[in-house]
Amino acid sequence: MDKTGLIPARFITMIGHFVMLIMALNCRDTNVKACLPYSYDTEEYLGKDRELVIGLSLGLAFLGVEIFGFLFGFSMFMPLAASISVAAHSFACILLSYWLIDTWDCVFFWWVFFLCSFIPGFVEICIITNMMVVKRIAC
Repeated sequence: MDKTGLIPARFITMIGHFVMLIMALNCRDTNVKACLPYSYDTEEYLGKDRELVIGLSLGLAFLGVEIFGFLFGFSMFMPLAASISVAAHSFACILLSYWLIDTWDCVFFWWVFFLCSFIPGFVEICIITNMMVVKRIAC
């Protein structure tokens, strides 16, 4: 893919990942139940539900940082960051859709979170920090 196709592909995959996270946040009941043993009590359910809400919220936060950096031009024209973002968010859309449809275990979500939300979000935080420090030093 050439550099001109990376910008719209990155935007579309980030929006797709955002939609999947919102859907997972709204429809998390069956996935929470998939994380629990056959017989569980309310306290266990609420604990797993809280864990999943925290994970999905962190995913949205990292995605928000990445969308902020992208829209304000910090990493819009960086091909390596765009390639990492497109690959991670495409992978996240596919895996989260399977996670929702097949009601996989919550442990799987944390792998998807780390690979598809944390890594591109951390790359974006590093880029934003680098741009702010370099700009501050140059001024």
